[in-house]
Amino acid sequence: MANLSILLRRIFKILFIVMITGLMLAWLFLYQQNKLHGKKFNPIPVTVNPL
Repeated sequence: MANLSILLRRIFKILFIVMITGLMLAWLFLYQQNKLHGKKFNPIPVTVNPL
């Protein structure tokens, strides 16, 4: 049981790091896209207003 708990903890840590890095990359990508288009940062999804 001890090995299982250590394994689960390690998996959760890896998932947490991956999630954080993924969010950071997605935010940076959206920020760059908005800078290219010359708009202010808009949290509304692009599907709602494509123009």
